[in-house]
Amino acid sequence: MKQKVWNTGLLLLLTAALLGGCVLKSEPPVNTRPTPTPEPATAASLLAEAGEKLLEQGGAGWELRGHMSYTSPYADEWADARMELSLTGESVFAPLALHASGTGRMEARGFDMELPLEFYALENEDAAVIYKNVMGAWTKNTVARNGLAAADPGALAADEQLRQAARLAPDTETVEGRSCRRLEIPVSGAMLAAASRDLALTAPESGPELRAVLWLDTETCLPVRLSLSLTEEIIDTNIHVRELELTIDYRSFGAMGSLTPPPEALAAPETAQRG
Repeated sequence: MKQKVWNTGLLLLLTAALLGGCVLKSEPPVNTRPTPTPEPATAASLLAEAGEKLLEQGGAGWELRGHMSYTSPYADEWADARMELSLTGESVFAPLALHASGTGRMEARGFDMELPLEFYALENEDAAVIYKNVMGAWTKNTVARNGLAAADPGALAADEQLRQAARLAPDTETVEGRSCRRLEIPVSGAMLAAASRDLALTAPESGPELRAVLWLDTETCLPVRLSLSLTEEIIDTNIHVRELELTIDYRSFGAMGSLTPPPEALAAPETAQRG
């Protein structure tokens, strides 16, 4: 069971990497020419603008809900399981950090239980560290870098791939009472691995294929909602993820203060990356 919660921690960091890494690292080129007449908005230009706006805000408060259906080994047998998540969190973008707390409801082998959960994910120069609290017990996992610097041309190329892959819906939609532009972004494992500052989260050639949908406020260009879903199953030696759906609703923007784990989390034992 603890391993499955660790996978949930990875999903949170992947989500933060998608918006906080893939979008935020884009910087507009220096323009010494006169400002031209504005071109019509495109998916790529909106993603670049959203990144600039988020950096200006510095942080965001959000709510996450979702579920994951999977099969995993248990007592020498493979068993079906399902986890439902309901979390409230906050993020800062430079450096990338997040804190989330809430509950995870697990159904497996006839059992139905609700677990209190809390996560911190903090990025540094060499790695990202995920601290997780399940039923009062803290552990931590360090996700190392593969060696690519955040400003490396390979990472910037991945950002460009995401912008070019994004598709802008022709009509606006109302989300949470706000008029929004809808962008759909197919995200390959290779794109996610590179754009998440090269943290070793997914295999460069065989990571999960995700479908991201981002709704941006038409007035502010800030995100209103982000959804993530699998477009193909993830088959691994110790888990087979059949379905994944995550939705993040952004509730506030601005300085979030220091997202520092409590002393008991910082002193927690290190566990292996795969659980």
